[in-house]
Amino acid sequence: MQGLLIEQDADNFLRVDFVSDGTQLRLFAAHFVNGVPSTRLNQAVTRGSTLYLRLTRQGDQWTPHYSYDGSSWTTASSFTHTLQVSAVGVFAGNAGSNPAYTAVVDYFFNTAAPIVPEDELSCLPGETFTLTTTISGPGTVLQTPDLANYSCGELVTLTAQPNVGAMLVGWGGMLSGTANPNTLIIEENFTVTADFAADTTPPVITNLTVTVDETFAILTWETDETATSSVAYGECSV
Repeated sequence: MQGLLIEQDADNFLRVDFVSDGTQLRLFAAHFVNGVPSTRLNQAVTRGSTLYLRLTRQGDQWTPHYSYDGSSWTTASSFTHTLQVSAVGVFAGNAGSNPAYTAVVDYFFNTAAPIVPEDELSCLPGETFTLTTTISGPGTVLQTPDLANYSCGELVTLTAQPNVGAMLVGWGGMLSGTANPNTLIIEENFTVTADFAADTTPPVITNLTVTVDETFAILTWETDETATSSVAYGECSV
């Protein structure tokens, strides 16, 4: 098991984690009140080569989320629990007759005061490097800043710009996933690829409203992605 631990004190806390019994992987949550546990979530999830876990809170409402790429998130069932949070961290372990389990934590910090860069740089001050972007499909990539050479530790933001009717399929090279924009900390000569493809999935239209007057009509609607729209009108028989 491995996940997040949210503490009020040693006897009152909340755990949200991935648990495997060797056959089935589950997203699990339990709260402890005066040392007594109560299960709040025990949901089967599909295994993946990489798993991401996120926990959001609004008031006393807690909502776990999980992802396979750190970009697209699936929301699990929410639950209500009152907790005066004094500490948050990661935990890992095993139970029963399972063999010993070892976890390695790379870093942990408050995003309100992030560590930049998160890891020690592999380059030296004064060294310079190039960043090469390769495009596949209908789109371009904007580099900010856009320089011929970058210094050791310089932060570069890459923004994928699909052509009209296209979408970003994903990043490759030194980046992965579909987060857009995305960032890199330059430590060596890097190559990044951006794969674009025609967007064949039509947008979902919601919240359609019609306001009718004697001489005009106003139509409004919302789509789940940037889209162009048109309205056809004319005489009709009633």
